[in-house]
Amino acid sequence: MLDRLCGSVGAWWGFDRFGVFRIMQLALPGGAPVHTLTDIEIIAIDRIPTTDTDQGIPVSKVQVNHTRRETVLSDDQVNPSTAAVFRAALVKQYDVSTADNSSVLTAYPSAGRLERNTQLAGGSYGEETRLAGIYGSRRDRFNAKVRASNAALAAIDLGVVVRVVYPRFGMDSGMLLRVIGIELDLAARMIDLVLWR
Repeated sequence: MLDRLCGSVGAWWGFDRFGVFRIMQLALPGGAPVHTLTDIEIIAIDRIPTTDTDQGIPVSKVQVNHTRRETVLSDDQVNPSTAAVFRAALVKQYDVSTADNSSVLTAYPSAGRLERNTQLAGGSYGEETRLAGIYGSRRDRFNAKVRASNAALAAIDLGVVVRVVYPRFGMDSGMLLRVIGIELDLAARMIDLVLWR
């Protein structure tokens, strides 16, 4: 149930490294970072494939399906006197909201489309626009092996934004990244991070 509910708004759920149950919506990295990682702390950083089916290639159209009907009627099952707007709703599984970004096709002519079924009812609440903002640009993931300084251990956890300053991947002047994976090795004073932008 949590997967279905959270998936409807691009959120994740689980326990953080302190054992606290959390629910957080995935958003583009922005705002003030909780910590800055530099080549003093970073042992290695590598770009890794995204887990998206399109491997991070932007999409030009987002479709959000909402207001699910458990029973879908055929045209002949709907009373002929039913108003056209209600008739149209009764014969389809979902209401649909879309966001188009045709400018993506200039840089990515083969850009696809993203379709999400949700548990949202009564509207999409702008979810198609939010998703178009995320998936309308190329996204990257990185693995970073980091020395676990006291400051890093205190600040870095799932979902937070960090700033990475490193002489690779265009990070020379600093890049904001969101922590989407973390594994601690306190005996070795190391943190393995999965970072996303």
